[in-house]
Amino acid sequence: SLQPLVNVESVGTLTGTRNIEKFGSITPATLITDQNTDIPEGDYPALKQINYKIGDYADLFYAPNSLLADSAENVLNWLQTHIARKSVVTRNNAILTKLPNTQKKATITKFDDLFDAIFQLDAALMSSATILTNKSGFLTLRKVKNAMGDYLIKPDVTQDSGTYQLDGKTVVWVEDTWLPDNLDSNGKYVSHP
Repeated sequence: SLQPLVNVESVGTLTGTRNIEKFGSITPATLITDQNTDIPEGDYPALKQINYKIGDYADLFYAPNSLLADSAENVLNWLQTHIARKSVVTRNNAILTKLPNTQKKATITKFDDLFDAIFQLDAALMSSATILTNKSGFLTLRKVKNAMGDYLIKPDVTQDSGTYQLDGKTVVWVEDTWLPDNLDSNGKYVSHP
């Protein structure tokens, strides 16, 4: 599930707006050393308004008689599992469609390019940054070793198995189906997202 990677806002209406402040536009407050001085007017937050409209996701499907012939408990267990998986896939798809087109991003040709990309983030955001790629991209990164033969991506021993870190950043991957490789106009591989 990619949901932990995004901010989920609780709202009380089905449609509306939210204001967010651009982080980089915050400036320091004015230093006042004389208490008899008027406090100068400060700068105002650079707000960006985001419109939202809540919708529902729904599917209708038919169950074969062979499934319905099973016990009610087994049918309910199967339905719960199916709906839980479908919910994760649906939410992941909604998140992935909001990502910028990876074709527009700089291609990482050497391992140090990863660090260059991470350090383009604002320092306040860097600590919570996550590296997201597809399965093929993860496999490529997973095979990179240092001069001593040690893998640079390490399992995160503080988390469940299957969680990896690179330089303190969690590496998350999704199936190539959902986040495909970047291809040229002839359909040839260019890069991993």
